[in-house]
Amino acid sequence: MKLLIVDTDRDMAEMLTDWLKTLGYEVYRAYTGERAMMIWEEQQPDLVILDTNLKDVDALAMCREMQYRHDSLILIPVSYTH
Repeated sequence: MKLLIVDTDRDMAEMLTDWLKTLGYEVYRAYTGERAMMIWEEQQPDLVILDTNLKDVDALAMCREMQYRHDSLILIPVSYTH
């Protein structure tokens, strides 16, 4: 299974990548929306974990584009602040 992690937090993305690789997943990382779309087009991952705090693109628009063009499952982590 191919996974794409898109997150501006490099430490978090690297930690998730290392953990998921130990479980046998093929993992790709991107720190910008532009790079994520390039990897997404090339690799056609089965699952995308998408941070909504991307600065270079509208993450929700990117999510809609991915859903329109390819049937990838997209997870959007939500963080709550009190």
